[in-house]
Amino acid sequence: MVPTYEATENFRGDARRVMDCLATSLTAAAFRIESAGESTLLAIAPRMYNTRQNPLLGASRIELRVAGSSLSARAELGGVAWLMRLVGIILIGVAMLELPLAFLLPGWGKITIPLRLLIMEGPLLPWIVLLPLMGGWMRGRARKAVDALLHNATIMASR
Repeated sequence: MVPTYEATENFRGDARRVMDCLATSLTAAAFRIESAGESTLLAIAPRMYNTRQNPLLGASRIELRVAGSSLSARAELGGVAWLMRLVGIILIGVAMLELPLAFLLPGWGKITIPLRLLIMEGPLLPWIVLLPLMGGWMRGRARKAVDALLHNATIMASR
């Protein structure tokens, strides 16, 4: 299940102008516009591969709507979920590749097997805590980016 985020911003201005502003902003952030109408816009983001990319890419799909004097957004935070799965798979892969080394490398002497495993896999243990923390931090950045997108579009449309 992909987490979602919904936000609404009030604005004064032309709905067409705010939609044009949003389309321009999303296109500049590498989103693909799937559909655009007088008062709706649907955009799909490319995959997110690192935390240094635009935090708006944490939203894999954004639906924007103008109804009356409010602009609302519904964002699926699939970019964040994708990146967290990718990092998790990489960490599991590294752990699986290191596991045989704990038994096969010569020179371990009288070190017991549990201690060998701790030496080999221990550096990966902090990720059990860090990965969920990093996911929460990235979801927060994506939410703030969606909020900023709405705010900036309403300001630009009311000029």
